[in-house]
Amino acid sequence: MARAAAAAILSSVPRVAAPRAPRPWRGHALGLFALGPVLALALMSPVIRGPGFHRYADDRALLGVPNAGDVVSNLPFVVVGLAGLALVRRAHGLPRALVALFFVSVAGIGLGSAAYHAAPGDVTLALDWMPIVLTLAFLVSLLLADRVDRRTGTLAAVVLPAIAIGAVLWWWGGGGTAGGDMRWYAGLQLSMVVAVPVIVAMYPRGRLAARYLLLGVACFVLARLTNAADASLLATTGVSGHSLKHVVAAAATGCVYLAVRRAALAAPR
Repeated sequence: MARAAAAAILSSVPRVAAPRAPRPWRGHALGLFALGPVLALALMSPVIRGPGFHRYADDRALLGVPNAGDVVSNLPFVVVGLAGLALVRRAHGLPRALVALFFVSVAGIGLGSAAYHAAPGDVTLALDWMPIVLTLAFLVSLLLADRVDRRTGTLAAVVLPAIAIGAVLWWWGGGGTAGGDMRWYAGLQLSMVVAVPVIVAMYPRGRLAARYLLLGVACFVLARLTNAADASLLATTGVSGHSLKHVVAAAATGCVYLAVRRAALAAPR
């Protein structure tokens, strides 16, 4: 009788699912992913681009603005950056400082790139590149804070921007278009873009919707393709591939804006 009564009591108690066992392999895999590009870039030959790197297909001026198409096409970055900054206070559940830094960097892309195309040169190109890699650094940091843990995201937000600035300064200090090595800048940019789907795949749970993040990566790839067709697109459409690259790349940052906005709207008031 006692056993039957005990069994009845136990059966009435709701079962609580056992906590998931930690998966330390994911942290090790992320570490290897971060180390791999560093080793690969160290073994590569320097990547050097001469002064011709500053020449783009569309050099038309408008209202006294040189290279107007490549200058004006940066406006969407500023729009996304300002719109994102307006969301910061509502970004409950996300590290607001990282959200703010990301969107400040996005606006910086628009201003830096516009300044570069208005007056092409090594100094303005360095000022153009810095907000690009800083935006990616803060995006990866935000994603780590959202999907892994806040401590990892905070550490990344210190380390990655420092590396990003160092990569640009390595090229500029090495001579810029007069012999500077841009492999670290290019390799870091590519690695951080690839890191987005890798982190999303390894850590699928997070407030930032994966579909918007992956759509942003797709826009980045499309932006690189339009840039590669700079002159041919200008000849066929009247708009250069590099100008279109700015618009499509701004759409990539807009996808992150949508992810943050969705998280903000879903957060409890």
